[in-house]
Amino acid sequence: MSAGRELEPPEDLTIPRPGSTTAQVVLSAALRRLLGDLGAALSPRSGIVELGQAAAARALRASLAAHPGAVASVLRRADVGAWIRCLRPGCGGVDREATLQALLAGLTLGLASAGALTGPIRLPTPPRAVSSLAGRAWIEAPEGAGAWTIDNERISFERGEAVALESVCGREDRFVTLVGDLALVLVDSNPLALVEAHPEKSGNAVDLGGRPVAAWVASVREALGWIEAVMPALHRELLLFIQAVVPVGFFAEQHLSASYQEAIGTIYLSLHPQPLTMVEALIHEFSHNKLNALLEVDAVLANGASAGHRSPVRADPRPLYGVLLAVHAFSAVAGFYEALVAKDGPEGRDPAIRRRMTAVVESNHAGLAVLRAQARPTRIGAGLMAELETIDQRQRALVSAW
Repeated sequence: MSAGRELEPPEDLTIPRPGSTTAQVVLSAALRRLLGDLGAALSPRSGIVELGQAAAARALRASLAAHPGAVASVLRRADVGAWIRCLRPGCGGVDREATLQALLAGLTLGLASAGALTGPIRLPTPPRAVSSLAGRAWIEAPEGAGAWTIDNERISFERGEAVALESVCGREDRFVTLVGDLALVLVDSNPLALVEAHPEKSGNAVDLGGRPVAAWVASVREALGWIEAVMPALHRELLLFIQAVVPVGFFAEQHLSASYQEAIGTIYLSLHPQPLTMVEALIHEFSHNKLNALLEVDAVLANGASAGHRSPVRADPRPLYGVLLAVHAFSAVAGFYEALVAKDGPEGRDPAIRRRMTAVVESNHAGLAVLRAQARPTRIGAGLMAELETIDQRQRALVSAW
């Protein structure tokens, strides 16, 4: 793909080649769009004036202008991106006023944790706790506090005490580092977290499922280790995109995971005792994040919203976008097993693993047939479809030879 502003049709968005920059280019393009949305969210036309927060918005704009590097930093954060995207016209299922308040509070806390506020900012006490991925910070106002003022050193509550900023930043009880910038997050600020598209689920509230944090950390790290060993290029992409893993329960007999188009950088995972199930879930939801980033800047399918199509992985009829998301994600999952088999170790010769890959490949082939017959891809979408076709042909040839 081109590194310029005009995207070229992707050739390896699903399974990256060694040294690929495709995912990075797509993410950069999505963040450029978000920059304009941030300006709109902090403008008087966003509802800031009606909330009585015009002064806070002006102070935030001044801080961002004084620290250009902070702009890119905050836009990369999954929580900030989710708040901004949920403020776009047409985003349903969210409380716009509460989301705007969360954006103001989260931006303020994140910039303060980086020492990037040009002056103190006063905000009304938010209705719930404020968190910031940027500062790994979480704070809840004491009872009776009417407002709070934050600067680069402290948070002061009206009718309450002052709290040193360092005491709420880098707290490991709510943000547990997994690797690099990726954390297991135990406080989630996604306005859409309880909006659920899967018929067998009722949202994605934070839930450790009765398991200790250490068990979650060990499981996710083990799965990441598998991905790094088998698909190092995809592992690098995953760590570029994903910042937050939100736990949503433990289920021994099934696995439930989710992601949201608005919350790029966050994935929701349940805990499962089988390591390769966790590997599949991580690859699957990360792949959704990549495709969602592409959808930020291109429709991919001109008729993607058309409904009533058969999905290879869902019993309920799906829009074509849903079919594409499934085929794209499970093509990457099959790519993991393909690479595992190519390593010619004992795992790759395991009949159970070969049966699983065969089932995934056949499911992808069925989904691709739906897309081939019904989808009208854009120029960008045609590149993605060509990649999926190539992957399908290669993987079907492999499994048919067993």
